[in-house]
Amino acid sequence: MNKKLFGPLVGLAIMTAMTAPGAGAAHGQDTKPVKFGKTATFEHQSSWFSIDMPTAWSSKDTSKEGEEAIVTFTDPTENAAIIVDVFPIEKPFDEDAKTEFVLKFVNDRFENFTKFDHGDPKAFKDTSVGLGFSYQQKLGKLNVKMIGETYVQTYDDKMMSLITFLIPDEQYADAKKSAYELIDSFQANPDALASSTVEEMSDLVKYTHPKKVFSIEVPETWKVADKTKTGSITTIFSNPDGYSFVMVEAVRNTKAALKSKELVTALEKYVADTVGKNVKDFSAGKSKSVNANVASQGFSFAVSDKNGKTTEMAGIMYIFQAGNTISFLRIAVPTDSIKVNGDKLDSIGDSFAVNKNIKF
Repeated sequence: MNKKLFGPLVGLAIMTAMTAPGAGAAHGQDTKPVKFGKTATFEHQSSWFSIDMPTAWSSKDTSKEGEEAIVTFTDPTENAAIIVDVFPIEKPFDEDAKTEFVLKFVNDRFENFTKFDHGDPKAFKDTSVGLGFSYQQKLGKLNVKMIGETYVQTYDDKMMSLITFLIPDEQYADAKKSAYELIDSFQANPDALASSTVEEMSDLVKYTHPKKVFSIEVPETWKVADKTKTGSITTIFSNPDGYSFVMVEAVRNTKAALKSKELVTALEKYVADTVGKNVKDFSAGKSKSVNANVASQGFSFAVSDKNGKTTEMAGIMYIFQAGNTISFLRIAVPTDSIKVNGDKLDSIGDSFAVNKNIKF
């Protein structure tokens, strides 16, 4: 067998929403017969996976773009569901790790159900690990024993999939062959991860501007473009394989030092003029004063490639006042990349330092 699955199990919502069985239940059977029939290949829009599913079944996609592909397939009677969950991983999973993972997954999602129980995990020749379980489910006026099976598998140490199959116990024997054929049709595509908008930063290294005006930590694989001229500095650090970038701009302030509120006002105007007027779907968050000489403002926007694919971006702009120097630090990454780069994004911001005694 070649089965697999993980993530928030949206199937639970479907199972609790099932209607009480009515006409159409077989003699001696309380629940309506699950319908399989003609199938067609479902390919997820992320290209992370495909699976053959009955054309009569409905699908609900609750994926998180770039992070996790989650689709729940439900038969017309709402008595059975197959939930597919696929997501990137950062480390290898051997048999023991998969066993531990599937046990935790099933326990976390089903242990609160009445009469929950599970068997022993089973390893298959294709290196997947499966776990069978059961629980009591209230369907209308009935209390139905449900059977579940969850399978976990990894691919090239890049991707993991979990597949969960849920059905009333009284139909399990008749339906399992058809269900296994669907699960066995599952195909993962770890190579598609390369086209994801998730951009993981490389290790950070310290960069010091040639004129010693500022220093900052940036990913060591990023390109540097310096456009310094007399009286102003513009340095851009960019991911050559994506959209992430860091920009530092500095100017000499020939007027009196800005007060805290003036600093915030200057920042808001700068964000609106330099970002808001030059991107699409721009939205700015609330600006705030960090201290007497620093303020920040978050913002979001969208970029599109030549094929029309849109990537949502998230950014933050800081304004710093150091002596007679006013500097702006801009950091922007695809929204889907924030989680994986959280610590490094913090380090970039924390590492930024301006030499207030240097003239340029």
